[in-house]
Amino acid sequence: MKYCILERIPERTKYNSGSKARNDINAILTESGVRPLNAVFRRTYPEHCPLPVKIRKHFEYADVWRKTLGKLKRGDEVFIQYPVSHGTFFLAGLLKQAGRRGVKCTAVVHDLEILRKFLNMTRNPVMRKIRFFMSGRELRAYAGMTAHNEVMKNYMTEQLHIPADRISNLQIFDYLTADSVVKPAEAVFSDPPRIIIAGNLSREKAGYVYCLPETPLFVLYGAGYDGPAADNIDYQGTFLPDELPAHLDGMFGLVWDGPSCDTCTGIPGNYMRYNNPHKVSLYLASGIPVIIWDKAAMASFIREHECGILISSLNEAGASVEKLDRTAYTKLKKNAEQTGRLLRRGYYTRKALHLNHGQLSDTASD
Repeated sequence: MKYCILERIPERTKYNSGSKARNDINAILTESGVRPLNAVFRRTYPEHCPLPVKIRKHFEYADVWRKTLGKLKRGDEVFIQYPVSHGTFFLAGLLKQAGRRGVKCTAVVHDLEILRKFLNMTRNPVMRKIRFFMSGRELRAYAGMTAHNEVMKNYMTEQLHIPADRISNLQIFDYLTADSVVKPAEAVFSDPPRIIIAGNLSREKAGYVYCLPETPLFVLYGAGYDGPAADNIDYQGTFLPDELPAHLDGMFGLVWDGPSCDTCTGIPGNYMRYNNPHKVSLYLASGIPVIIWDKAAMASFIREHECGILISSLNEAGASVEKLDRTAYTKLKKNAEQTGRLLRRGYYTRKALHLNHGQLSDTASD
């Protein structure tokens, strides 16, 4: 029997899009016949808390994981979204115990925190090494897992020493939304071109938003924007993740990160070399072609499926879009719509996890 663990956690900020990917995975799994298995935690401790509280947290969380995994029997497979929301130093050992009982534990990887978070801890290299070791130990305890793409898979095999045959390539995150969000090419082809930027728009997360080139016109969606009014900026406000696709209005969706417009830099920029940004899926599921950094791991997917444009600097965005005539743009948009149709039906998740098609895939095919 196949199961997926659902961690019960306190309600998060309603505009936090981070839960969209996890909710979609849960929906795809359950629609494919995977049974939900609740892991019920009494409380969620803050990340920064006194040492005695941290120790208590690890024991409390471990007790819940032990009871939850203990319900599984030989021959069962359980899908766990990684990183777990209620992590404990004891989880790797509990996963190994389950494996010895004949239970296959498979991690659906959302973030590889070793790259995204821990490498930023330059002031405490000892703690960085400890967390690197612990994260690698936990991942190696899974019998199977998904990597975002081949670049991440290679990192996991070379740096974390995880056998390649345990890792499947997701390729891209699915994004569940209604078919009706897709607008026809003639409705979005515009002069001047409108380039969408969606996500966290704070200076800390998306510093590049505050040094955008004068052309083309950038349409912003998301929380945290505090820039001045400008002729090249059209700020549309904040929407819930499930509502956002219906509000997107532009020719392309931009996928960029870091403080610079010249290239993607810093921890966020480096992470783009390895991960699948969820906003790529947002744009394509909405039938919108993508503009992405040419050194991003997702650049190869965009190139292969001919559903966007690759640039090395944001200063190239205007010229790259403006040279497209209606015919060239319509071709890119058609390809984006074809890929988006699969994303809206959970195709890539099911393929990577070898799941039945279920109700979400009624019109998707290989």
